[in-house]
Order: sequence, then C-alpha cells, then structure tokens
Amino acid sequence: MQWDSVYIHDKNCVTPLGLDIQSNWQQLMRGTIGIKQVDVGNFKGIWAGKIQEDTIRAEMPELAYTHLERMLIMAAKPIVQKHRPGLRTAFILSTTKGNVSFLRAVSGQEGGLTGLAQK
Repeated sequence: MQWDSVYIHDKNCVTPLGLDIQSNWQQLMRGTIGIKQVDVGNFKGIWAGKIQEDTIRAEMPELAYTHLERMLIMAAKPIVQKHRPGLRTAFILSTTKGNVSFLRAVSGQEGGLTGLAQK
C-alpha cells in the first residue's frame, strides 16, 4: 500500500494562563482565572483575557512581527518541532477570539472590538 497523503492533527493554545496546553490545564486545575480588567481604546476596565506584550516579547524578541503573528508562531512552534513537516506540507492555523458575533452586533459593523472602540 502506498500513501499519497499523510494528515497530522495537533493542537496548542496560547492564552493568558499559559503558552501551551499543559500549562493552561495546570492553571485551570488550580482555579486560576485568565481574565482581568483592561483598558481597550476608549473603554476602561472591560473584562478580557489578554496576553501581556512582555510575555510575548520574552518568548519571541524578534521585532519584525506583530503581536498576533508572534502568538500564531508561538502556538505553531511546538507542533512544527514535534512533527518536522516537509516542504510539501500544508499548514492550517485556526484561531478564536471570543464571541465575534456579539462584538459585531455591539459595534454595528465588521471589525469587532476595533470598530466598537472607534465609536
């Protein structure tokens, strides 16, 4: 039997509780909460889960990447190291960022929280 394709499924999560699944699970089992009050644009003291920039910079000091790009790379890095994909590998990343439908409804436009903060 010849294999034309091989599919690898793996996961990771980068959250305020930790930078991998194990550390997130440990924090959840301890009862740690990943949200706190933060300021976003004109909104002061909203409750949100936010990964601090200094945490991300400590893991990825390269300045050429945005905050989101760094988080995506940090999430993908252990998977790439584990599976060592080749040049013919397609890589699909999926992300969630909370209740996007709610943010759209509240802001009245596409753009979610950014649109909301601009109002």
